[in-house]
Amino acid sequence: MVSLWFSLPKGSAGERPDVKKELSVLLRPQVLSALLTTVLGAGAMFTLYTYISPVLNTLTHASSLFITAMLVLIGVGFSLGNYLGGKFADRSVSGTLKGFLLLLMAIMLGDPAAGAIPGRGGHQHDCLGRSNLCGGSAAADAGYARSA
Repeated sequence: MVSLWFSLPKGSAGERPDVKKELSVLLRPQVLSALLTTVLGAGAMFTLYTYISPVLNTLTHASSLFITAMLVLIGVGFSLGNYLGGKFADRSVSGTLKGFLLLLMAIMLGDPAAGAIPGRGGHQHDCLGRSNLCGGSAAADAGYARSA
């Protein structure tokens, strides 16, 4: 705070914002839709990250090294998904949202079957991580684009 005090230019107080007007943007259907998509996507992402260790441990009796590798793989998927989501959203926000939400749904429906096949669970969770973050990036872009 001290460094901000000294580094920011001194200026006039300016006009006071109308808080009610600023918050009224949150009631627009487009903004609510973008917020809901973001919340659901983030919920799915954190659910995956929270429960992967107990699920792999209980259902597949995976070693701690394998579980650690899966968590790293999910992190890589999150990073790639965030990058790809931004790139795809630059082309088409709506198309990216629809495409990645459908992909997430397909991955989640296929998750039980993939978990039963030895060696396929890791690939499945990496794809889930990527898809989740792609959709999240697009949802964030949609919120900015529609509220402007």
